[in-house]
Amino acid sequence: DGMQVKEYTNYKGMSGTSIYTGEKGYIDYNVNIEQEGFYDISIVYYPIEGTGGSIQRAIFVDDTLPYKELGVVEFQRIYVNTTNKWQRDNRGNDIIPEQKENPAWITSYCYDSEGYITENLSLYLTKGVHKITLYSIREPMLLHKIILDNSSKVSPYSEAIKNLDGKGIKDTSNQEIRIEAEDA
Repeated sequence: DGMQVKEYTNYKGMSGTSIYTGEKGYIDYNVNIEQEGFYDISIVYYPIEGTGGSIQRAIFVDDTLPYKELGVVEFQRIYVNTTNKWQRDNRGNDIIPEQKENPAWITSYCYDSEGYITENLSLYLTKGVHKITLYSIREPMLLHKIILDNSSKVSPYSEAIKNLDGKGIKDTSNQEIRIEAEDA
């Protein structure tokens, strides 16, 4: 399949096997679905060093693209400020510190890279065995596992509010939370 695949064992605190997937090629997973329905897809991955761009994959089921947004799914990298002491220029303006990559294991749902669909992307899967394929579009990643979860049944607002009221949870008011935008 042209994919450079390497196996890593117990990499950076993640026990078990993880697979290095390169910038090109694909990897297949066979899954056995016991209950038909919608499944949220999340991926446990490590943003291994590449050229610094976001990691992109396409997700196919049984050799077909279920819908267009799964054609480019983005997985983020983690960046931190190189210093937590801010420098100032001669006019007293803050100078934004440089960012450096600070990789860690990430569990992420799949999101639309264009941002048109804001909730996480899910798959409708029938009962039985399905093949899930991740095609590499950009950047390598270390892939630990794919999680298919069909537990996120959203209850209607009226039911959700009743649950919160039942727990004695009150509306908040006059609470201000200030977050400085510069603090990455």
